[in-house]
Amino acid sequence: MAGLFLSCTANKEKEDEVSIQQEDSHTYYTSWASSQYQAEANNQPVLALEGTSLRQIVHASVGGEHIRIKFSNLCGTSNLKINEAHIALTDNLSKIKKESDTLITFGGKSSCVIAAGSEFYSDYLEFSLNDLDCLTVTIFFDYVPDEITGHMGARTNSYFMKGNHCSDEVFDTSYKCDRWYVLSAIEVEKSEEVRVLSCFGDSITDGRGSTTDKQNRWTDILSERLLTDPSYKNIAVINQGIGGTCLTTNGLTRYNRDVLSTKGSYYVIVLYGINDIIYLNSSAERVIEGYKSLIKKAHKNNLVIYGGTILPFGNCNDYTEEKNKVRLAVNEWILNTGVEDGGFDASIDFASVMEDASSPELMKAEYDCSDGLHPNEKGYYAMGNAVDLDLFSKNYEDLKKDWPDTTSARIQNRLDFKFVLQSSIPSGSKVQVYVKGKNMGSKGFRIWLVDNNTTTLSEQYKFEGSGPFEINTELTSTGTVNFLYFKGITYNTAIEDLILEECYVIINGEKTEFNVIDDLI
Repeated sequence: MAGLFLSCTANKEKEDEVSIQQEDSHTYYTSWASSQYQAEANNQPVLALEGTSLRQIVHASVGGEHIRIKFSNLCGTSNLKINEAHIALTDNLSKIKKESDTLITFGGKSSCVIAAGSEFYSDYLEFSLNDLDCLTVTIFFDYVPDEITGHMGARTNSYFMKGNHCSDEVFDTSYKCDRWYVLSAIEVEKSEEVRVLSCFGDSITDGRGSTTDKQNRWTDILSERLLTDPSYKNIAVINQGIGGTCLTTNGLTRYNRDVLSTKGSYYVIVLYGINDIIYLNSSAERVIEGYKSLIKKAHKNNLVIYGGTILPFGNCNDYTEEKNKVRLAVNEWILNTGVEDGGFDASIDFASVMEDASSPELMKAEYDCSDGLHPNEKGYYAMGNAVDLDLFSKNYEDLKKDWPDTTSARIQNRLDFKFVLQSSIPSGSKVQVYVKGKNMGSKGFRIWLVDNNTTTLSEQYKFEGSGPFEINTELTSTGTVNFLYFKGITYNTAIEDLILEECYVIINGEKTEFNVIDDLI
Protein backbone atom coordinates (compact mmCIF):
# COMPACT_ATOMS: atom_id res chain seq x y z
CA MET A 1 0.00 0.00 0.00
CA ALA A 2 1.54 3.29 -1.08
CA GLY A 3 2.30 6.00 1.44
CA LEU A 4 3.04 6.10 5.14
CA PHE A 5 1.78 8.55 7.75
CA LEU A 6 4.80 9.71 9.72
CA SER A 7 4.80 11.70 12.92
CA CYS A 8 5.97 15.26 12.34
CA THR A 9 8.15 17.01 14.90
CA ALA A 10 10.29 20.11 14.66
CA ASN A 11 12.83 22.00 16.73
CA LYS A 12 15.54 23.54 14.50
CA GLU A 13 15.43 27.22 13.48
CA LYS A 14 16.43 28.95 10.23
CA GLU A 15 18.11 32.35 10.04
CA ASP A 16 15.14 34.32 8.61
CA GLU A 17 12.41 35.71 10.81
CA VAL A 18 9.43 33.37 10.87
CA SER A 19 6.26 34.88 9.43
CA ILE A 20 3.53 35.66 11.96
CA GLN A 21 -0.02 34.61 11.13
CA GLN A 22 -2.45 37.52 11.10
CA GLU A 23 -5.84 37.35 12.80
CA ASP A 24 -8.64 36.74 10.31
CA SER A 25 -12.31 37.36 11.12
CA HIS A 26 -13.73 35.84 7.91
CA THR A 27 -15.69 32.57 7.89
CA TYR A 28 -14.07 29.93 5.71
CA TYR A 29 -15.10 26.54 4.37
CA THR A 30 -12.70 23.94 3.04
CA SER A 31 -13.09 23.36 -0.70
CA TRP A 32 -10.03 21.15 -1.22
CA ALA A 33 -7.55 19.52 1.14
CA SER A 34 -4.96 16.78 1.31
CA SER A 35 -3.75 15.04 4.45
CA GLN A 36 -0.11 15.90 5.05
CA TYR A 37 2.76 13.55 5.84
CA GLN A 38 6.50 13.29 5.22
CA ALA A 39 7.78 12.46 1.74
CA GLU A 40 9.69 9.18 1.87
CA ALA A 41 13.01 8.68 0.07
CA ASN A 42 11.29 7.26 -3.02
CA ASN A 43 8.76 10.11 -3.14
CA GLN A 44 11.07 13.11 -3.29
CA PRO A 45 10.54 15.93 -5.82
CA VAL A 46 12.03 15.24 -9.25
CA LEU A 47 13.93 18.55 -8.94
CA ALA A 48 15.26 19.92 -5.65
CA LEU A 49 12.77 22.53 -4.46
CA GLU A 50 15.30 25.21 -3.53
CA GLY A 51 15.33 27.79 -6.30
CA THR A 52 12.57 25.90 -8.13
CA SER A 53 9.02 26.79 -9.18
CA LEU A 54 6.47 24.06 -8.53
CA ARG A 55 3.08 24.18 -10.26
CA GLN A 56 0.43 21.96 -8.65
CA ILE A 57 -3.07 21.27 -9.91
CA VAL A 58 -6.03 20.70 -7.56
CA HIS A 59 -9.72 20.09 -8.22
CA ALA A 60 -11.85 22.33 -6.00
CA SER A 61 -15.22 21.27 -4.65
CA VAL A 62 -17.54 24.14 -3.74
CA GLY A 63 -16.80 27.65 -5.06
CA GLY A 64 -16.72 30.99 -3.28
CA GLU A 65 -16.22 34.73 -3.61
CA HIS A 66 -12.88 34.86 -1.79
CA ILE A 67 -10.23 32.28 -0.93
CA ARG A 68 -7.18 31.60 1.17
CA ILE A 69 -4.54 28.90 0.83
CA LYS A 70 -2.88 26.82 3.56
CA PHE A 71 0.76 25.78 3.16
CA SER A 72 2.41 23.12 5.30
CA ASN A 73 5.83 22.53 6.86
CA LEU A 74 4.46 20.15 9.48
CA CYS A 75 7.16 17.53 9.06
CA GLY A 76 10.09 19.89 8.59
CA THR A 77 12.74 20.20 11.29
CA SER A 78 13.89 23.53 9.85
CA ASN A 79 12.06 26.50 8.38
CA LEU A 80 10.74 26.80 4.82
CA LYS A 81 10.72 29.98 2.76
CA ILE A 82 8.35 30.77 -0.10
CA ASN A 83 9.73 33.61 -2.25
CA GLU A 84 6.57 34.00 -4.33
CA ALA A 85 3.35 32.10 -5.03
CA HIS A 86 0.44 32.52 -7.46
CA ILE A 87 -2.98 30.95 -7.91
CA ALA A 88 -4.83 30.66 -11.22
CA LEU A 89 -7.59 28.75 -12.97
CA THR A 90 -6.65 25.97 -15.35
CA ASP A 91 -8.20 23.28 -17.51
CA ASN A 92 -6.50 20.60 -15.39
CA LEU A 93 -3.16 20.89 -17.23
CA SER A 94 0.04 22.86 -16.63
CA LYS A 95 -1.36 25.81 -18.63
CA ILE A 96 -3.15 28.55 -16.68
CA LYS A 97 -5.91 30.93 -17.73
CA LYS A 98 -3.69 34.00 -17.76
CA GLU A 99 -6.42 36.49 -16.88
CA SER A 100 -7.01 34.66 -13.59
CA ASP A 101 -3.37 34.72 -12.44
CA THR A 102 -3.29 36.17 -8.90
CA LEU A 103 -0.38 36.88 -6.58
CA ILE A 104 -0.74 35.17 -3.20
CA THR A 105 0.27 37.43 -0.31
CA PHE A 106 1.19 36.79 3.31
CA GLY A 107 0.55 39.72 5.62
CA GLY A 108 0.71 41.94 2.55
CA LYS A 109 4.07 40.53 1.47
CA SER A 110 4.85 38.27 -1.48
CA SER A 111 7.06 35.95 0.60
CA CYS A 112 6.82 34.12 3.89
CA VAL A 113 8.86 31.89 6.16
CA ILE A 114 6.93 28.93 7.57
CA ALA A 115 8.28 27.72 10.90
CA ALA A 116 9.40 24.15 11.32
CA GLY A 117 6.48 21.94 12.33
CA SER A 118 3.89 24.55 11.32
CA GLU A 119 1.28 25.43 8.72
CA PHE A 120 0.61 28.93 7.42
CA TYR A 121 -2.33 30.65 5.70
CA SER A 122 -2.16 33.18 2.91
CA ASP A 123 -4.01 36.46 3.13
CA TYR A 124 -7.70 36.73 2.29
CA LEU A 125 -7.69 37.01 -1.52
CA GLU A 126 -10.25 38.22 -4.03
CA PHE A 127 -10.59 35.31 -6.42
CA SER A 128 -13.77 34.10 -8.08
CA LEU A 129 -13.98 30.33 -7.81
CA ASN A 130 -16.83 28.28 -9.28
CA ASP A 131 -17.92 24.83 -8.16
CA LEU A 132 -15.62 22.05 -9.43
CA ASP A 133 -13.05 24.46 -10.89
CA CYS A 134 -9.48 23.28 -11.41
CA LEU A 135 -6.78 25.49 -9.94
CA THR A 136 -3.03 25.79 -10.11
CA VAL A 137 -0.94 26.92 -7.17
CA THR A 138 2.59 27.79 -8.29
CA ILE A 139 5.25 28.23 -5.61
CA PHE A 140 8.77 29.61 -6.08
CA PHE A 141 10.86 28.26 -3.19
CA ASP A 142 13.85 29.83 -1.54
CA TYR A 143 14.97 27.21 0.97
CA VAL A 144 13.24 24.06 2.22
CA PRO A 145 13.96 21.56 5.01
CA ASP A 146 15.38 18.11 4.31
CA GLU A 147 12.08 16.65 5.49
CA ILE A 148 9.48 17.69 2.91
CA THR A 149 5.81 17.73 3.87
CA GLY A 150 3.16 16.86 1.31
CA HIS A 151 0.81 14.23 -0.03
CA MET A 152 2.27 11.49 -2.21
CA GLY A 153 -1.03 10.01 -3.42
CA ALA A 154 -2.03 13.02 -5.53
CA ARG A 155 -3.06 11.03 -8.67
CA THR A 156 -2.44 14.41 -10.33
CA ASN A 157 0.78 15.60 -11.99
CA SER A 158 2.80 18.52 -10.63
CA TYR A 159 5.40 20.35 -12.72
CA PHE A 160 8.86 21.71 -11.87
CA MET A 161 11.03 24.43 -13.45
CA LYS A 162 14.23 26.00 -12.12
CA GLY A 163 13.94 29.73 -11.41
CA ASN A 164 10.87 31.91 -10.85
CA HIS A 165 8.09 30.95 -13.29
CA CYS A 166 5.07 31.69 -11.11
CA SER A 167 3.31 33.75 -13.81
CA ASP A 168 4.28 31.65 -16.83
CA GLU A 169 1.20 30.72 -18.84
CA VAL A 170 2.58 27.28 -19.68
CA PHE A 171 5.00 25.10 -17.74
CA ASP A 172 7.57 22.86 -19.33
CA THR A 173 6.43 19.27 -18.70
CA SER A 174 9.92 17.72 -18.75
CA TYR A 175 9.96 17.41 -14.99
CA LYS A 176 6.75 16.18 -13.42
CA CYS A 177 5.48 13.72 -10.82
CA ASP A 178 2.08 12.78 -9.44
CA ARG A 179 2.63 14.14 -5.94
CA TRP A 180 1.76 17.30 -4.01
CA TYR A 181 4.22 19.14 -1.77
CA VAL A 182 3.67 21.81 0.91
CA LEU A 183 0.12 22.56 -0.32
CA SER A 184 -2.39 21.64 2.38
CA ALA A 185 -5.81 23.22 1.71
CA ILE A 186 -7.89 25.70 -0.29
CA GLU A 187 -10.57 27.45 1.75
CA VAL A 188 -13.36 29.68 0.45
CA GLU A 189 -15.61 32.38 1.82
CA LYS A 190 -19.19 32.14 0.61
CA SER A 191 -22.32 34.12 1.41
CA GLU A 192 -24.27 30.88 1.99
CA GLU A 193 -23.47 28.22 4.57
CA VAL A 194 -21.33 25.35 3.27
CA ARG A 195 -21.38 21.90 4.86
CA VAL A 196 -18.07 20.12 4.44
CA LEU A 197 -17.98 16.35 4.01
CA SER A 198 -14.64 14.77 4.97
CA CYS A 199 -13.97 11.37 3.39
CA PHE A 200 -11.59 9.63 5.79
CA GLY A 201 -9.72 6.48 4.91
CA ASP A 202 -6.76 4.71 3.32
CA SER A 203 -5.61 4.22 -0.28
CA ILE A 204 -9.10 3.31 -1.55
CA THR A 205 -10.26 6.78 -0.51
CA ASP A 206 -6.94 8.29 -1.61
CA GLY A 207 -7.70 6.90 -5.07
CA ARG A 208 -5.10 4.24 -5.83
CA GLY A 209 -6.15 2.65 -9.13
CA SER A 210 -7.84 5.82 -10.43
CA THR A 211 -6.57 7.58 -13.55
CA THR A 212 -3.82 10.19 -13.16
CA ASP A 213 -5.05 13.73 -13.94
CA LYS A 214 -8.67 12.58 -14.46
CA GLN A 215 -10.04 13.29 -10.95
CA ASN A 216 -12.05 10.06 -10.86
CA ARG A 217 -11.68 8.85 -7.28
CA TRP A 218 -14.99 7.84 -5.69
CA THR A 219 -14.89 11.09 -3.73
CA ASP A 220 -14.65 13.10 -6.98
CA ILE A 221 -17.66 11.27 -8.42
CA LEU A 222 -19.65 11.98 -5.26
CA SER A 223 -18.64 15.65 -5.25
CA GLU A 224 -19.80 16.12 -8.82
CA ARG A 225 -23.14 14.44 -8.07
CA LEU A 226 -23.74 16.70 -5.08
CA LEU A 227 -22.71 19.98 -6.68
CA THR A 228 -24.69 19.43 -9.86
CA ASP A 229 -27.87 18.71 -7.87
CA PRO A 230 -29.59 21.97 -6.79
CA SER A 231 -30.61 20.34 -3.51
CA TYR A 232 -26.98 19.81 -2.45
CA LYS A 233 -25.14 22.70 -4.10
CA ASN A 234 -23.43 23.75 -0.87
CA ILE A 235 -21.94 20.39 0.13
CA ALA A 236 -18.14 20.44 -0.23
CA VAL A 237 -16.40 17.06 -0.49
CA ILE A 238 -12.77 16.78 0.59
CA ASN A 239 -10.53 13.73 0.45
CA GLN A 240 -8.64 12.92 3.64
CA GLY A 241 -7.32 9.52 2.62
CA ILE A 242 -3.71 8.39 3.08
CA GLY A 243 -2.55 5.19 1.40
CA GLY A 244 -0.93 2.54 3.55
CA THR A 245 -2.43 3.76 6.82
CA CYS A 246 -4.45 1.82 9.38
CA LEU A 247 -7.55 2.92 11.24
CA THR A 248 -6.36 1.82 14.69
CA THR A 249 -2.92 3.46 14.49
CA ASN A 250 -2.45 6.32 12.00
CA GLY A 251 -6.19 6.93 11.63
CA LEU A 252 -6.84 7.53 15.31
CA THR A 253 -3.73 9.71 15.51
CA ARG A 254 -4.58 12.06 12.63
CA TYR A 255 -8.37 12.23 12.99
CA ASN A 256 -8.39 15.40 15.11
CA ARG A 257 -6.15 17.22 12.63
CA ASP A 258 -7.59 15.97 9.35
CA VAL A 259 -11.30 15.82 10.17
CA LEU A 260 -12.28 17.58 13.38
CA SER A 261 -10.15 20.66 12.65
CA THR A 262 -11.28 21.04 9.03
CA LYS A 263 -12.99 24.37 8.43
CA GLY A 264 -16.74 23.85 7.99
CA SER A 265 -16.77 20.14 8.93
CA TYR A 266 -20.31 18.77 9.12
CA TYR A 267 -20.36 15.24 7.66
CA VAL A 268 -17.82 12.40 7.73
CA ILE A 269 -17.65 9.18 5.70
CA VAL A 270 -15.28 6.57 7.14
CA LEU A 271 -13.97 3.86 4.81
CA TYR A 272 -11.14 2.40 6.83
CA GLY A 273 -9.97 -0.92 8.24
CA ILE A 274 -8.77 -3.21 5.44
CA ASN A 275 -5.11 -2.53 6.23
CA ASP A 276 -5.71 -3.30 9.89
CA ILE A 277 -7.13 -6.69 8.89
CA ILE A 278 -4.50 -7.50 6.24
CA TYR A 279 -1.31 -6.14 7.78
CA LEU A 280 -1.95 -5.89 11.52
CA ASN A 281 -4.06 -9.06 11.80
CA SER A 282 -6.53 -7.00 13.80
CA SER A 283 -9.61 -8.61 15.24
CA ALA A 284 -13.07 -7.35 14.35
CA GLU A 285 -13.38 -6.07 17.92
CA ARG A 286 -10.23 -3.98 17.54
CA VAL A 287 -11.43 -2.37 14.30
CA ILE A 288 -14.89 -1.73 15.75
CA GLU A 289 -13.34 -0.10 18.82
CA GLY A 290 -11.54 2.24 16.42
CA TYR A 291 -14.84 3.14 14.76
CA LYS A 292 -16.43 3.81 18.13
CA SER A 293 -13.66 6.25 18.97
CA LEU A 294 -14.20 8.16 15.70
CA ILE A 295 -17.97 8.18 16.20
CA LYS A 296 -17.75 9.53 19.76
CA LYS A 297 -15.37 12.29 18.72
CA ALA A 298 -17.56 13.21 15.75
CA HIS A 299 -20.70 13.44 17.87
CA LYS A 300 -18.93 15.42 20.56
CA ASN A 301 -18.02 17.94 17.84
CA ASN A 302 -21.55 17.94 16.33
CA LEU A 303 -20.57 16.03 13.18
CA VAL A 304 -22.77 13.49 11.40
CA ILE A 305 -20.72 10.36 10.67
CA TYR A 306 -21.40 7.53 8.20
CA GLY A 307 -19.61 4.19 7.93
CA GLY A 308 -18.65 2.53 4.65
CA THR A 309 -18.40 -1.26 4.50
CA ILE A 310 -14.97 -2.73 3.70
CA LEU A 311 -14.56 -3.95 0.11
CA PRO A 312 -13.99 -7.62 -0.84
CA PHE A 313 -10.33 -8.54 -1.37
CA GLY A 314 -10.40 -12.22 -2.34
CA ASN A 315 -7.92 -11.85 -5.21
CA CYS A 316 -5.41 -9.92 -3.13
CA ASN A 317 -2.17 -11.76 -2.33
CA ASP A 318 -2.77 -11.17 1.38
CA TYR A 319 -6.21 -12.79 1.40
CA THR A 320 -7.05 -15.58 3.84
CA GLU A 321 -10.41 -16.97 4.87
CA GLU A 322 -9.77 -15.92 8.47
CA LYS A 323 -9.10 -12.34 7.46
CA ASN A 324 -12.24 -12.31 5.36
CA LYS A 325 -14.26 -13.50 8.36
CA VAL A 326 -12.99 -10.46 10.25
CA ARG A 327 -14.04 -8.20 7.34
CA LEU A 328 -17.52 -9.73 7.29
CA ALA A 329 -17.89 -9.32 11.06
CA VAL A 330 -16.85 -5.68 10.83
CA ASN A 331 -19.28 -5.06 7.97
CA GLU A 332 -22.07 -6.75 9.90
CA TRP A 333 -21.45 -4.33 12.78
CA ILE A 334 -21.41 -1.30 10.45
CA LEU A 335 -24.69 -2.28 8.80
CA ASN A 336 -26.64 -3.44 11.85
CA THR A 337 -25.51 -1.38 14.85
CA GLY A 338 -27.76 1.55 15.63
CA VAL A 339 -26.43 4.93 16.68
CA GLU A 340 -28.00 4.49 20.12
CA ASP A 341 -25.65 1.50 20.60
CA GLY A 342 -22.56 3.41 19.54
CA GLY A 343 -22.84 2.81 15.78
CA PHE A 344 -22.65 5.18 12.83
CA ASP A 345 -25.48 7.57 12.02
CA ALA A 346 -26.02 5.50 8.86
CA SER A 347 -24.10 3.06 6.69
CA ILE A 348 -23.03 3.01 3.03
CA ASP A 349 -22.75 -0.54 1.71
CA PHE A 350 -19.83 -0.17 -0.69
CA ALA A 351 -19.01 -3.87 -0.33
CA SER A 352 -22.28 -5.14 -1.81
CA VAL A 353 -21.87 -2.84 -4.82
CA MET A 354 -18.33 -4.04 -5.50
CA GLU A 355 -18.58 -7.78 -4.77
CA ASP A 356 -18.91 -10.54 -7.34
CA ALA A 357 -22.44 -11.99 -7.00
CA SER A 358 -21.24 -15.58 -7.42
CA SER A 359 -18.15 -15.20 -5.18
CA PRO A 360 -18.81 -12.36 -2.73
CA GLU A 361 -15.28 -12.55 -1.30
CA LEU A 362 -14.05 -11.24 -4.68
CA MET A 363 -14.30 -7.79 -6.20
CA LYS A 364 -16.11 -7.75 -9.55
CA ALA A 365 -13.53 -8.28 -12.28
CA GLU A 366 -14.65 -5.21 -14.21
CA TYR A 367 -14.11 -3.06 -11.07
CA ASP A 368 -10.69 -4.49 -10.10
CA CYS A 369 -7.55 -2.46 -10.89
CA SER A 370 -5.74 -5.88 -11.11
CA ASP A 371 -4.43 -6.30 -7.55
CA GLY A 372 -7.66 -7.69 -6.06
CA LEU A 373 -7.79 -4.88 -3.51
CA HIS A 374 -8.15 -1.49 -5.21
CA PRO A 375 -10.90 -0.47 -7.64
CA ASN A 376 -10.20 0.89 -11.10
CA GLU A 377 -11.83 3.94 -12.71
CA LYS A 378 -15.06 2.03 -13.33
CA GLY A 379 -15.09 0.71 -9.77
CA TYR A 380 -14.64 4.17 -8.28
CA TYR A 381 -17.47 5.44 -10.46
CA ALA A 382 -19.71 2.68 -9.02
CA MET A 383 -18.67 3.58 -5.47
CA GLY A 384 -19.30 7.30 -5.96
CA ASN A 385 -22.76 6.50 -7.29
CA ALA A 386 -23.53 4.09 -4.45
CA VAL A 387 -23.82 6.90 -1.89
CA ASP A 388 -27.42 7.96 -1.19
CA LEU A 389 -27.51 11.75 -1.51
CA ASP A 390 -30.38 11.91 0.98
CA LEU A 391 -27.75 11.34 3.66
CA PHE A 392 -26.72 14.96 3.18
CA SER A 393 -30.12 16.39 3.98
CA LYS A 394 -29.73 15.19 7.58
CA ASN A 395 -29.00 17.74 10.32
CA TYR A 396 -27.04 16.95 13.44
CA GLU A 397 -29.65 18.87 15.41
CA ASP A 398 -32.28 16.26 14.44
CA LEU A 399 -29.98 13.27 14.96
CA LYS A 400 -28.47 14.41 18.23
CA LYS A 401 -31.32 13.11 20.39
CA ASP A 402 -30.21 9.53 19.61
CA TRP A 403 -26.50 10.08 20.25
CA PRO A 404 -25.07 8.41 23.36
CA ASP A 405 -23.26 10.38 26.06
CA THR A 406 -20.15 12.17 24.76
CA THR A 407 -18.80 13.49 28.06
CA SER A 408 -16.97 10.25 28.90
CA ALA A 409 -15.09 7.62 26.90
CA ARG A 410 -16.04 3.97 27.16
CA ILE A 411 -13.17 1.60 26.33
CA GLN A 412 -14.24 -1.99 25.80
CA ASN A 413 -12.06 -5.03 25.06
CA ARG A 414 -9.06 -2.89 24.10
CA LEU A 415 -5.43 -3.82 24.72
CA ASP A 416 -4.18 -0.28 25.21
CA PHE A 417 -4.68 3.42 24.64
CA LYS A 418 -2.68 6.58 25.35
CA PHE A 419 -2.70 10.37 25.66
CA VAL A 420 -0.07 12.65 24.12
CA LEU A 421 1.90 14.73 26.63
CA GLN A 422 2.15 18.44 25.82
CA SER A 423 5.85 18.02 24.93
CA SER A 424 8.63 15.46 25.23
CA ILE A 425 9.51 15.06 28.91
CA PRO A 426 13.18 14.29 29.78
CA SER A 427 14.41 11.52 32.03
CA GLY A 428 13.93 12.15 35.74
CA SER A 429 10.77 14.23 35.33
CA LYS A 430 7.97 13.95 37.88
CA VAL A 431 4.51 13.58 36.33
CA GLN A 432 1.47 13.84 38.58
CA VAL A 433 -1.39 11.82 37.08
CA TYR A 434 -5.09 12.16 37.91
CA VAL A 435 -7.64 9.72 36.47
CA LYS A 436 -11.32 9.35 37.36
CA GLY A 437 -13.92 6.91 36.08
CA LYS A 438 -15.62 3.56 36.53
CA ASN A 439 -14.23 0.09 35.86
CA MET A 440 -17.18 -1.95 34.60
CA GLY A 441 -15.16 -5.14 34.10
CA SER A 442 -13.67 -7.58 36.58
CA LYS A 443 -10.06 -6.82 35.60
CA GLY A 444 -8.19 -3.59 36.15
CA PHE A 445 -5.56 -1.67 34.20
CA ARG A 446 -2.06 -0.23 34.42
CA ILE A 447 -0.74 3.30 33.79
CA TRP A 448 2.81 4.30 32.94
CA LEU A 449 4.92 6.57 30.69
CA VAL A 450 6.28 5.56 27.27
CA ASP A 451 8.23 7.03 24.35
CA ASN A 452 7.20 7.08 20.68
CA ASN A 453 7.87 3.35 20.43
CA THR A 454 5.75 2.63 23.55
CA THR A 455 8.88 1.54 25.44
CA THR A 456 8.21 1.36 29.19
CA LEU A 457 9.95 4.35 30.78
CA SER A 458 8.49 4.66 34.28
CA GLU A 459 7.17 2.56 37.12
CA GLN A 460 3.60 1.28 36.66
CA TYR A 461 0.52 2.23 38.62
CA LYS A 462 -1.96 -0.65 38.87
CA PHE A 463 -5.67 -0.40 39.54
CA GLU A 464 -7.31 -3.70 40.44
CA GLY A 465 -11.00 -4.30 41.03
CA SER A 466 -14.31 -2.97 39.77
CA GLY A 467 -16.43 0.11 40.36
CA PRO A 468 -15.69 3.83 40.59
CA PHE A 469 -12.09 4.97 40.99
CA GLU A 470 -10.21 8.21 41.52
CA ILE A 471 -6.45 7.93 41.01
CA ASN A 472 -3.94 10.61 42.00
CA THR A 473 -0.38 9.35 41.70
CA GLU A 474 3.10 10.42 40.63
CA LEU A 475 5.22 8.74 37.95
CA THR A 476 8.93 9.39 37.36
CA SER A 477 10.27 9.07 33.81
CA THR A 478 13.40 6.95 33.28
CA GLY A 479 13.91 8.26 29.75
CA THR A 480 12.44 10.79 27.33
CA VAL A 481 8.68 10.20 27.31
CA ASN A 482 5.85 11.39 25.05
CA PHE A 483 2.73 9.53 26.18
CA LEU A 484 0.68 8.57 29.21
CA TYR A 485 -0.06 4.92 28.49
CA PHE A 486 -2.88 2.61 29.66
CA LYS A 487 -2.90 -1.17 29.26
CA GLY A 488 -4.55 -4.30 30.65
CA ILE A 489 -3.77 -5.40 34.20
CA THR A 490 -1.33 -8.14 33.11
CA TYR A 491 0.67 -8.82 29.94
CA ASN A 492 -1.52 -9.38 26.86
CA THR A 493 -4.73 -8.81 28.84
CA ALA A 494 -7.26 -6.39 27.39
CA ILE A 495 -8.97 -3.62 29.33
CA GLU A 496 -12.43 -5.17 29.65
CA ASP A 497 -14.84 -2.28 30.09
CA LEU A 498 -13.61 1.07 31.33
CA ILE A 499 -15.54 4.35 31.49
CA LEU A 500 -13.08 7.24 31.59
CA GLU A 501 -14.53 10.51 32.90
CA GLU A 502 -11.55 12.75 33.62
CA CYS A 503 -7.79 12.68 33.12
CA TYR A 504 -5.01 15.23 33.56
CA VAL A 505 -1.28 15.48 34.26
CA ILE A 506 0.78 18.10 36.10
CA ILE A 507 4.37 18.50 34.94
CA ASN A 508 6.64 21.14 36.51
CA GLY A 509 3.57 22.82 37.95
CA GLU A 510 1.80 23.02 34.56
CA LYS A 511 -1.53 21.21 34.29
CA THR A 512 -2.67 19.58 31.04
CA GLU A 513 -6.25 18.32 31.08
CA PHE A 514 -7.06 15.72 28.44
CA ASN A 515 -10.37 15.60 26.66
CA VAL A 516 -11.16 11.95 27.30
CA ILE A 517 -12.80 11.58 23.89
CA ASP A 518 -10.88 13.84 21.50
CA ASP A 519 -7.39 13.26 22.94
CA LEU A 520 -7.60 9.51 23.40
CA ILE A 521 -5.45 7.55 20.92
